Amino acid sequence: SLISSLWQVDDQATHDLMVDFYSNRKTMPKDESLRQAQIKVKQKYPHPFYWAAFLLTGNAL
Repeated sequence: SLISSLWQVDDQATHDLMVDFYSNRKTMPKDESLRQAQIKVKQKYPHPFYWAAFLLTGNAL
């Protein structure tokens, strides 16, 4: 599986999202981990530029 971004995203927003993603992976599949990380980042950075660029490709489990 691969998480990629569709455009260049702010470093701090990306950092926050990835920290949350890997923390979520302890209890969730990859697709839900990414979704929950995006929801959390969206609270701090509401504009889609900061959280909507990320795409999970491959096995979601």
